[in-house]
Amino acid sequence: MVDRGSTGTKQHSSAINKSFNDQNQTKIVLRRLPPTLTSELFLEIVSPLPDHDYYRFCKADISFGQQYAFSRAYLDIPNRQDLIVFTEKFQGYVFLDKNGNEYICSVEYAPNQSRPKSEQQLRKDPKVNSIEQDPEYQTFVTNMNAPLSATEALPNAETMLEEIEKKQRDQDSKNKSGATTTPLLEFLKRKREERKQEKLIRIQQAQQQQQRRSNKQSSRNTASNTHDDSRPSSGRNMNDDDYNASSRYGGGDRSNRQQRGYDKSDYRTGNHEQVMK
Repeated sequence: MVDRGSTGTKQHSSAINKSFNDQNQTKIVLRRLPPTLTSELFLEIVSPLPDHDYYRFCKADISFGQQYAFSRAYLDIPNRQDLIVFTEKFQGYVFLDKNGNEYICSVEYAPNQSRPKSEQQLRKDPKVNSIEQDPEYQTFVTNMNAPLSATEALPNAETMLEEIEKKQRDQDSKNKSGATTTPLLEFLKRKREERKQEKLIRIQQAQQQQQRRSNKQSSRNTASNTHDDSRPSSGRNMNDDDYNASSRYGGGDRSNRQQRGYDKSDYRTGNHEQVMK
């Protein structure tokens, strides 16, 4: 990387002094640096740096394209005179990359004047390395170091093995005596029985309804047969039309006509009188 000072920097010194008159701003940014520039090479070019509280170098983002990708550097210079001198020196300074392309540096106030705190400025947690002074921890350590009493002493390996074998025998005997049940299994069993009972009741109700329908149909058939048997019979088989006609015009047997108050001769005499009239 090659650099050369710009001949026009002295002409803009008055303008720079006017733009950097704000006493409260001390953080500056150097923009439009070559995209291939590194932090080590930048420090070598701008050295010696004035006293500063903060320095950060940002490499160019090549995804923006070679035309719009630039590196940049941030500096915080508390001394106003050092800040103005450094700004006059590098405002318009021309950086050259290895291919001879020129990049004119631009120095301005950083948009964000805040800077991250150093390790000395960071507030430490007051509870750091204070566990040994914690009352609960001290009580825990005391209980851990206290000797165990006879009742609290841990059993030896043989005693623990005997207890485990006894529990295993009790479990095996319980499994042999009967199947192990739980409240959940009992609940499912009870629900299954209730569904069976409901299904049986529905089947019985359907059978009863079917039986009632059969009885009604049988009663209708019996009543129809009785009505057909009550009709008067003649020398020939009569259908429904013959039966209705004979009943309407005095038909039927002789006894039936006599009961109605007229005979065959009366019927003919009545017709003859009607003709004479």
